[in-house]
Amino acid sequence: MSEAAIYRHFNSKSDIFHFLLKHVEITLLADLDQSNLTDTVTPLGLDELIDRHLLHIEKSHGVAFQVIAEIISMGDSALNQDTLKTINSYIESMSQVFRRGKMRNAGTMAIIFFTLIQGLVNLWALSGYAFNLREKFYQVWTVSNKALLTA
Repeated sequence: MSEAAIYRHFNSKSDIFHFLLKHVEITLLADLDQSNLTDTVTPLGLDELIDRHLLHIEKSHGVAFQVIAEIISMGDSALNQDTLKTINSYIESMSQVFRRGKMRNAGTMAIIFFTLIQGLVNLWALSGYAFNLREKFYQVWTVSNKALLTA
């Protein structure tokens, strides 16, 4: 696809990223919205949800998180505000999942969850996908959980 073909549909790079951000929002919240259909989440169910979510991230090569990183680097304040809303929705949805899973400090854990994934996806993509994302995530996630439980 040529650049001219893209700009027949979009007026600017910002318009392209607004379109991509809407896709990111749908992608990131899909697994979490489906899990919100139940009142509680068992520890096993929570692990399955996280694993399924990480699998989707791996299959897409973390595009949603790479789009977020690119949007931040553009410096478009309106786009940044829309991105912040998307990230906050994601964090709130994850927080609800953690609350239903009876996880202590659910809001804090949701922020940690997002920052771990965002950071690890960046490292993973920059390394040419040279490590197992889920394995690395669980190593860091386990340490984070232990640190919060002792805090």
